[in-house]
Amino acid sequence: RAMDYQTSRLFLNMYRIYDDHKEGDQRFLQANSIYKIVMNDLVNEDVLVIAPNHQIMDANDALLKKVGLRREEIIGRNCYEVTHRYGCPCSEENCPCPLKETLATLKPFSTTHIHLDKDNSERHVSISCYPLTGPDGLIGAVEISKDITRDILMQRSLMQQEKLASIGRLSAGVAHEINNPLGSVLLYADILRKETPTDNAQQREDLDMILREA
Repeated sequence: RAMDYQTSRLFLNMYRIYDDHKEGDQRFLQANSIYKIVMNDLVNEDVLVIAPNHQIMDANDALLKKVGLRREEIIGRNCYEVTHRYGCPCSEENCPCPLKETLATLKPFSTTHIHLDKDNSERHVSISCYPLTGPDGLIGAVEISKDITRDILMQRSLMQQEKLASIGRLSAGVAHEINNPLGSVLLYADILRKETPTDNAQQREDLDMILREA
């Protein structure tokens, strides 16, 4: 699911009101309801709101269910600890960090990662990261992850099938090229056997082997 700039601004506005609320404020209660709807109902993918220092500021229900954690257990932790089980931020060596790229350019950034779920099973995800900037500067980023594991596995299956089909075509070609000279071997070996005297047992035995093996 693509999220354009206006939608990312909606996340920003809702989060700022949500973060700066005062208890009992009707404006906050309304904004809080809208924010939760945006986070948990309008967006079907996993959503993280991340600070520039990689700490998680918020997460939607879909992501919490995926990693098997409660919201209070995930807030304040580093994103790479939760999604990758890494001890340090993602790097170019293993996978580009979308947060780093987004904060460096202040533009949306997309990439693919392998995340771990609550059972430590690998899930291929397509990540879109969007900067959150306010009047006082950079707030952080919104990271949306779409599970593409099924697509990746299907693509690999199709590639494997194509490899097997290629091997089949190659085998058929090789068999055809081998069958032609073997046909000639069979033909002339059969002629030689018919012309070999019955008292020449050794030669007839050799020709029998040629016919049998061919």
